[in-house]
Amino acid sequence: MSDHDEADDFRSIGVEVHCHPDVADDITRRLSEATAEILADYSEDQVYDWGAG
Repeated sequence: MSDHDEADDFRSIGVEVHCHPDVADDITRRLSEATAEILADYSEDQVYDWGAG
C-alpha cells in the first residue's frame, strides 16, 4: 500500500461499461489509450495509479 492509498486528498473515479463480449476488448483498448493520453498531462504526484480492463 502506498502513502497515496491512505491520503484523504485523493479520489477514485471510474467508468463501468456493460457491453457484448465481441466489443469488450476493443472498448478496453480504446479507453486505455485515451486514458494514457489524458494522464500524460499529470505528474505521478497528481495521479499515482490507474488501469483499464
